[in-house]
Amino acid sequence: MLKLILLHLSSKLFSCRRVALEAEIIVAYVTVEIVMHQVT
Repeated sequence: MLKLILLHLSSKLFSCRRVALEAEIIVAYVTVEIVMHQVT
């Protein structure tokens, strides 16, 4: 039972980290786009 709870929590944490990583990539991409527009 405890193993199942831990597995559920770790999968939840993993998905949260994946979402955070995707958000970081989006932010980085948008930042690059803004900088490119300011340069030109």
